[in-house]
Amino acid sequence: MNTINSPVLSVAIPVYNNRHTIRETLDSIARQTVAKQIHVVVSDDCSPDDTVSIAREWIRIRGDRFASIILVEHSYNQGVSGNHQAAIDACSGDYAVYIGGDDYLDNVDYLENLIQFLKKTPVRRLAKTKVLAEYRPQNLRIDIYRWKRLFFRLPARMQFTTLAILGNFLYAGPGTVLRLRNDGAPYFDVRFRYFEDLPLFYRTLFQGYRIRYIEIEGIVWVRDGTSLSSIGYSRSAAYRKEIALLKHEYDERQLKRMTLYERLIWKARGQGRRYSRKVSMFYWPYLFFRLLPSLQKRFVLARRSR
Repeated sequence: MNTINSPVLSVAIPVYNNRHTIRETLDSIARQTVAKQIHVVVSDDCSPDDTVSIAREWIRIRGDRFASIILVEHSYNQGVSGNHQAAIDACSGDYAVYIGGDDYLDNVDYLENLIQFLKKTPVRRLAKTKVLAEYRPQNLRIDIYRWKRLFFRLPARMQFTTLAILGNFLYAGPGTVLRLRNDGAPYFDVRFRYFEDLPLFYRTLFQGYRIRYIEIEGIVWVRDGTSLSSIGYSRSAAYRKEIALLKHEYDERQLKRMTLYERLIWKARGQGRRYSRKVSMFYWPYLFFRLLPSLQKRFVLARRSR
């Protein structure tokens, strides 16, 4: 693989109804020490509020803080995966990292540190950086990958199997780094309107690339009950339909790569949520990727409430 001597980085910001937070997001990127080297793409998914006008005004006043900044406006709603893909399509350079329109960077050296890391250790396809989940209004922060570092050391086959059995315990959030390519092949499966990361992870693992982890801190994932990942859309019928499609299009095609024991666990998980959790406990990654992170969160919340 050719090493990129001086990687060019884009920051993709998919937004939808982020009128209250988009300024904070853009301001945090503008404060980066390497802001003048960064290419920024804001992709609005036909927001019914005034997110676009706020972003446009911000770009008019402060857009010169970046090497370039583009505002992509959709005439109809693309869905989560479609909007993410549109943002990535508009990115230039060697890599892109995406951050939501309600998240922010709290370390002014985050992007510089990321560029320096990629310069020394190029990512072949996809990596996750350290992410702090900020729960509002409790003013609580949790390192969401604290107990999940082991996952990133697994080979691609084991990463796929673990995701298939346990679900997307990596969560949909910011801090995903993509190596950009010129073949026009999409990263995101635009058939999925309600979530983007799990199909993206599966596509990456299908191609034999494991998901890597970069120990760089600076992205804050805001959890205040208003984001798509917080408002309960995962309980909707449309979301459940997409989960069924995901299992059919990805999981079932990879069953032959699983061991007999893994296949039995995977099939048993289809018996219902409560039964599924009990069965998953017999799969050893459950302890490290589900149970320990859950206990960590409960412990921190309990300690903070005293």
